[in-house]
Amino acid sequence: MGITSILNIARNALFAQQSALQVLSNNIANVNTPGYARQDAVLNEADSVMTDGGLLGSGVRVEQIISNYDKYLEFSMAREYTSMEEQMTYEKFFTRIESVLDESNSQLTSNITAFFNSWQTLSADPLSSVARADVAMNGTNVAQGDPEHLYATEGPRGGGRQQCGERGQGDKQYSRLDRRIQ
Repeated sequence: MGITSILNIARNALFAQQSALQVLSNNIANVNTPGYARQDAVLNEADSVMTDGGLLGSGVRVEQIISNYDKYLEFSMAREYTSMEEQMTYEKFFTRIESVLDESNSQLTSNITAFFNSWQTLSADPLSSVARADVAMNGTNVAQGDPEHLYATEGPRGGGRQQCGERGQGDKQYSRLDRRIQ
């Protein structure tokens, strides 16, 4: 082993330690950076060299630079982010429903109130043809109140439109119900 190989081992050791110091200074510089994960330089023995006298070590080298992070924390954050996105989607959907069923939409509110009041009247006198006709008329008023909002809504998970029912389908159901009552 000559002086050149000894100096080469020392040079490799200095480069490895310089890399480790660069990683350390990067950690110090980013100590207050949100989301930064601490890094470590992994130093390992360099490959040995076969000589006439046997294996000779050739110093140290930087094998890799690893980032330290908490896998549980990362999993928890991913789960919470997914939950947050789902809740935001629901919020958009329910906001849309609220706009349809808004209290300022007095026509819809009054139609629904009249519809249920007519059912109450019919339950008191089930044989009354006037009460049956009133239920059918109020049901039609609710069904035809605002068809653009009532019959097509956007689904909470999809982006497409879902049909809530055909217009006039409620009329058919009311007439079938009326026939069953008679």
